[in-house]
Amino acid sequence: MSPSPRQPRSMIREITRKRPDAVEVPLRRTDRGFVVLPALRIHPVRDEQIDAALELILGQQDVSPPVLRLRRERFRQIARQEQYDLTKIMTAWENERMFYACLFLAQPGRTAFLFTAAPPEAGRGTSHRSHWSVEALRSCCRWAFRQDANLIQVILATTDLARRRLCQRSGFRRLTDLIYLQYAPPAPTAACPLPPNHRWLGYESRYQCLFAEVIQETYQDSLDCPELSGLRDMQDVLRSHRAAGYFLPDLWRLLLEGDTPVGVLLLNPLRQQHLMEITYMGLVPPARRRGLGRLMLQEAALAAQQSQNRPLTLAVDCRNHPAARLYRRFGFRDTHRRTVMILSSRWPGV
Repeated sequence: MSPSPRQPRSMIREITRKRPDAVEVPLRRTDRGFVVLPALRIHPVRDEQIDAALELILGQQDVSPPVLRLRRERFRQIARQEQYDLTKIMTAWENERMFYACLFLAQPGRTAFLFTAAPPEAGRGTSHRSHWSVEALRSCCRWAFRQDANLIQVILATTDLARRRLCQRSGFRRLTDLIYLQYAPPAPTAACPLPPNHRWLGYESRYQCLFAEVIQETYQDSLDCPELSGLRDMQDVLRSHRAAGYFLPDLWRLLLEGDTPVGVLLLNPLRQQHLMEITYMGLVPPARRRGLGRLMLQEAALAAQQSQNRPLTLAVDCRNHPAARLYRRFGFRDTHRRTVMILSSRWPGV
C-alpha cells in the first residue's frame, strides 16, 4: 500500500522499514505542503519483467534493438547452462516504466557477481531516478548478503564511467583493473624437467587444508589484488576457485621442494569457451625470483595441450608488473582489460 498525501513522514519510514526490497515513496515537501510525485517503486522483478530487465542491464547507448535481443538470448542460454537464477533482479520504476535494474548471481564460496544497468541519463526533473537507481542497487546488495554472500564483485569495461560512479555511490570500491591474457603454444609442449629435489603433489581431499594453507602463504606481499586478503575464509576461496570452470583434481597441484610446499598451480577448463584458465598461481615468498614461475607456466601449457589442446587464459592485476612481464615473456598476449569493483559485508557500516 502506498502512503497517502496526508500520512506523516514517520509512517513512510515505517513502511520502508518493513518492506526493504519493495519501497515506494511518492511524496516530497514543498512550500505549499505535501505533493504527490510520479509513483517511484523498487521491487524484485516479476517473471514477465525479466526480459525487459535484462535488456536494461545488457544495454549500451550505441546498441541496436536486434543486437540487444541477441545479447539477451545469449545471456539466457548461459544462465540455463550454469543454472543461474534470473529472478534475483531488483528493479526501479517510475509510474509503469522500468528505468533501472540490477542482477546478482550467487556463486560458491559466498561470493556474488553483480550486473547493473547504466544509470538513467541526467535531464531536467530526473534527478530522482538517479537517486532511486542507487537505492535499488543497495537493496540488491542487501538481498545478496541475506543470501549468504559476503563479497560482491562487479566487472566493468574500463571506459564505463557511468556504471562505475553508480557503484561507488552505492558503497562499492574500485579494486583494480584486470589485464586478461591468452596463450596458444606455437608447437607441442614438452615436459619440463623439475630442478633437483622438486616434485608435484596432486590435489586430494585429504590435502584440502594444505592447499588452503599454501595459498594463504602465497598472499604474503602479493601484488595481485592484495585488498582481497582477509575478506574471505580460505575454504570459501577454494570453493570459489573450484567453481571457476570444470574442477578436475589432477589439474590442481602443489610444487614441493623436498617436503615443503613452495608454490600452487590451479587450472580449470572453462565451460563456455575452449580455454584452460590459470585460476590461481602463486609462490611463497622464499621461492620467488628463482625461475619457478616460468616452470609453473610450462607445466600449465603442457596440461592445457593434453586437455584437448586448449589455449591458456588468465587475468592479472595491472599493478602486478613482475607477473605481467613473466606472462608476456612466456608468450601470453593481452586481450582486454576490465575494472573490478567490490563490496564486502566485512567492511564497517555495510
